[in-house]
Parts: sequence; structure tokens; C-alpha cells
Amino acid sequence: MLKTVFIFVIAIHGLIHLLGFVKAFDMANITELSIPISKPMGVAWLVASVLFLTTAVLYIMSYRFWPFIAIIAVILSQFIIFTAWGDAKFGTIANLIILLVALPAAGDWFFNSKVSSEQDYLLEQVSPPEDQRIQEEDLQHLPDIVQTWL
Repeated sequence: MLKTVFIFVIAIHGLIHLLGFVKAFDMANITELSIPISKPMGVAWLVASVLFLTTAVLYIMSYRFWPFIAIIAVILSQFIIFTAWGDAKFGTIANLIILLVALPAAGDWFFNSKVSSEQDYLLEQVSPPEDQRIQEEDLQHLPDIVQTWL
């Protein structure tokens, strides 16, 4: 349930960013945005929208790099919100929600990556050389049941 709500927040926030693009390029009359938006800022609104929608898709697909796309999208979105604060200040709430999920997910990715690399390193240190094989005489000191099992 919470995953669905989170995906909904990301997708809606991304779609709302399309309004800035539409207003900047005069594709429709957007009365919700009262300040003028330049074309370069309109492109920034579009990029933020694409990043959020991409984040939603990657999150649905359980792609492991989704938090990094989300963090970039939040940073860009918050910059855009600051430039249109009067109209877009409530977008900060969506950005905070997304950030509160993305930051721990990114931390989890870094932690798992570190554990995996340390595991590989430790296994390289303890694994026997390829040419070393267990011989019959290596098993003689073991109990009979263990010898039979091996």
C-alpha cells in the first residue's frame, strides 16, 4: 500500500512539473502558475518531470539505481520551486517525501555494495589454490562417519 502511495506521489509530482513546461512554451493557458516562466526554465521543468517519471518506473521495476535518479530529480525540482516559490512552494512537501525514501534506499545500496566487495576480498584471501585437492590421507584423522560423508 505504501509503495503504491509513494509511486503515486512521484508520478503526480512529475506530471505537475509538466505544467511549467507547458506554460513556458505557451502550449496552454496555465492559470495556476501566475509568474512568467522563461523557455530555459521551462526546459528545466520538463527535465524534472522526466526524472520523476523515470524514477517512478525504475522504482516499480525494482531497479537498484532509482534512488540516485530520485535525488537528482529532487535537487532540480527544489531549485525550480525556489524560482517559483509563490506558486510552487507545496512541491517541497512532495520533494521531502521522495527524499525521505530515496536517501535510506541509497544508503542501503552503498552498504550492500561495500559488504559485497568486502565479501569478495575475504573469500579471495581464504580460498585454497586451484591445484590443492583433498587426498585420502587428509581424511584419515577424521571420524569414520565424516570420512564416509566426504
